[in-house]
Amino acid sequence: VLGVVGCGLLTMCYQGLFDLAKQFLDPYDNENYGKGEDPLCVDTLIAETNAGSVRWMHGLEKQPFSSQRLRDGELFNSLLPVRGYSVEELQERKEREEAEKQKREQERLEREEVERKLKDIEEREKEKEEGKLKEIEKQRQKEEEEDSEIARSKEEEAREKGEEGSNKLSEVDDTVV
Repeated sequence: VLGVVGCGLLTMCYQGLFDLAKQFLDPYDNENYGKGEDPLCVDTLIAETNAGSVRWMHGLEKQPFSSQRLRDGELFNSLLPVRGYSVEELQERKEREEAEKQKREQERLEREEVERKLKDIEEREKEKEEGKLKEIEKQRQKEEEEDSEIARSKEEEAREKGEEGSNKLSEVDDTVV
């Protein structure tokens, strides 16, 4: 039943609806659809539409971009161009971005290579120091062995002299008696 009534109303008001649709599609009246009688004021429509829009007030924090950068005024990445880009400009832009990406990757690889070389040099220096320390330790052990060898030989000589001295004493004791 509503469909029949709606169809009748639409038929009776079709010309007015058609004119209104043309005015909405051409709000600045470039094609003279409104014939200058009733041009739409786009700024008024937008202002009235956004006047009561409270639900979007806290939506900025939920966006995928940084709302803090927008608050700080860093709008470079968010600004739209004044005019559109041509296919060639988009291709050039894409090539520039790719070249920058490759340059950053190359720099990263060079840094990693330098860091790896520095690490290798540090490891070699540590190995050299450890080798020197081992050599010094071996030399010290040899010196200690030599010192202990000398001390043993002196002890043996002292014992031999002590035995000879006691033998001489015993001989002296024997001759005195």
